[in-house]
Amino acid sequence: STARSGFQMLLRILARPLLIAAVVALAYDGTRTLAGGSGLVITSLAEHWMHFFPASYESAKAILAAKIHPLAWETVVAPVLRLPAWLVAGVLGLLLVWLGRRRKEVAIFIN
Repeated sequence: STARSGFQMLLRILARPLLIAAVVALAYDGTRTLAGGSGLVITSLAEHWMHFFPASYESAKAILAAKIHPLAWETVVAPVLRLPAWLVAGVLGLLLVWLGRRRKEVAIFIN
């Protein structure tokens, strides 16, 4: 149907920036690893968020504690934010690509 194909296209469009962000984050970590000389550098999603948008990081933490539950941040959000940024963006991007893929139309004939 038209609505379904439009939604699938939207998912594919949303996947592109996530996949680009994953490649950029991986290149960032790789460059820092090669330039640093002190071993493997892996930057978490939280580190990137705090670097680029520190006020929104603290706001999100406070809002989640106030609106949902004080432990919601530490038990649900923080573990995801501790993962490498390239991994989170890459997995979400690939998931959106998969969900937005074009499916084969199956013709069913009834005799």
